[in-house]
Amino acid sequence: MSAPILLRPHHGLCIQNFRGKGYSEEFVREMARIVAMLEQNPRREITLFAGADQVCRSCPHKTADSGCDSGQKVLRFDERCLSLCGLRAGDTLPWEEYRELLREAVIRPKRYREVCIGCQWIGICEGNEVKE
Repeated sequence: MSAPILLRPHHGLCIQNFRGKGYSEEFVREMARIVAMLEQNPRREITLFAGADQVCRSCPHKTADSGCDSGQKVLRFDERCLSLCGLRAGDTLPWEEYRELLREAVIRPKRYREVCIGCQWIGICEGNEVKE
């Protein structure tokens, strides 16, 4: 069995709303790879991690110390996702279970503005119909 994928809690929303746009070509390629991997194996385990994860690897906001130059903003995104889903940083669960928790807590009730305050991509997410 593969080791769980480290995933920032709010990246669960980004993955579900990914439409081929991003910070750079390298970032888009890496994000597309992660999305495909999880779509092909929705039972793949993830560990919710409030720090730099696989998605962050090719992000221009990643800092040398494995942090994010967006600082507290992304931590608030993560904290809100965890709170709404009734989870904690460090929890491990199958991607499909986390995906559904986010759909019920954020996506279907259209709570992006409560979670993603200040995110430059919020307009894309609010305009998407998530694949069921």
